[in-house]
Amino acid sequence: MAARNGPSYNPSTMRQDIRVSLEGEADFQTIGEAIRAVEAMAEQARAAAAQAPGAAPAREKIRIAIGPGVYREKLKIALPGLELVGSGREKTRIVWDDSARTPLPNGEPMGTFNSYTLYVGAPGTRLRGLTVENSAGDGRIVGQAVALYADADDFAAEDCRLSARQDTLCTGPLPKNPPPKGINLIHPVAGLGDRQPALPFHQLYRRCLIEGDVDFIFGSALAVFQDCEIHSLARLPLANEGGE
Repeated sequence: MAARNGPSYNPSTMRQDIRVSLEGEADFQTIGEAIRAVEAMAEQARAAAAQAPGAAPAREKIRIAIGPGVYREKLKIALPGLELVGSGREKTRIVWDDSARTPLPNGEPMGTFNSYTLYVGAPGTRLRGLTVENSAGDGRIVGQAVALYADADDFAAEDCRLSARQDTLCTGPLPKNPPPKGINLIHPVAGLGDRQPALPFHQLYRRCLIEGDVDFIFGSALAVFQDCEIHSLARLPLANEGGE
């Protein structure tokens, strides 16, 4: 989907809102398109800086403003300083349904750490006023299913809802020695490469609702949960289990 009104590029500032909306006037109709456009802008800025060493450096803080609606997307953020701002956690929802048992193209199961709806792999990322949801369902059927995989330092989520069943929120980095079992990553993550990141990552969750039923907040980060609601969902009997 091409941009309707593509954002202008100014290598000296790089500071304006990129607008996303499922309906009406906006720069893009999907969040993924907006992220790719911002990454391209950053690459242009780096190229411009290389050609003009004496020029003022480009500003790196860019905000993607997301309108109401359900965005069925699996997303990865790799650009530092990006801010995703929704229209409220009840109005703007990012939803995907991968799980640990979803097959990869080679037929192997995806595993926990590939099952995310949103992967954040760059420092300085901010999320505000939106929901990140993994809708795969009951872990006894589908396995682990991560909504948000926050694999970066200086990360913050405010006024957000993080929702899944098993393994809702994963805070990185993964331990390098020994790494968790069943690693079959489709992208690099912090902690497992040649350079071990400074530990721990620092993360802030403020006024967030985080919900799940099994092990639904886990990981290695030094995380602060301020004025958050941690909601443990009931695990109902499966149809073939009977029970009360």
